[in-house]
This record gives sequence, C-alpha cells and structure tokens, in this order.
Amino acid sequence: MSIFRIGRAIAHHSLAALVSARYSSVRCLALLAVMDDVKIVERGSPYTFDYRIFYTNGGHFISPWHDIPMFADEAKKTFHMVCEIPRWTNAKMEVVKN
Repeated sequence: MSIFRIGRAIAHHSLAALVSARYSSVRCLALLAVMDDVKIVERGSPYTFDYRIFYTNGGHFISPWHDIPMFADEAKKTFHMVCEIPRWTNAKMEVVKN
C-alpha cells in the first residue's frame, strides 16, 4: 500500500470520527435538556482567570461533581456528562470538588 493510500485512509477515518463526534455532541446537548431544573450561571469574562461557571438547581448552587445524577435515563442507558475540555478549544475547565 502506498503512503498516499495510507494517508487517504487516515484522513477518511479522521473525518468519519469527526462527523460521528459532532452527532454525539448534539446528542449530549439534547440530554442536558432533560435536566430543565439545572441552570448554568456564568461569572467573570471568558478566557480570563476570573471566569467561573456555576450550576444551580432550584436557586441553590450545586456541585457538578456530586449533585448531578449519573443517569439521564437509566432504562435507555444514557448518562449526564460535564465536559472539562470544550470541543475545539485548548481551554481546560477545572471542576472544583468542594
């Protein structure tokens, strides 16, 4: 197999993975809609050290680490997910556990 064919196969595989990932990220966003009572509160300016995201439930601050249930729908085996590294960014959002 030539290097050109190998490169083309890798590019095709990467494109398929990207398309698959986009559809799965849309699915994740749809799952977040199930949790209507959980809201996001942003404080500070994005891309600064002062930027923070807080989660609230019923007006009370909650921990994304401990207070968001694991299952969105246990029967369908779908889960909630809190993403620390947003897609197509280099920024890593640290989850404070206390």
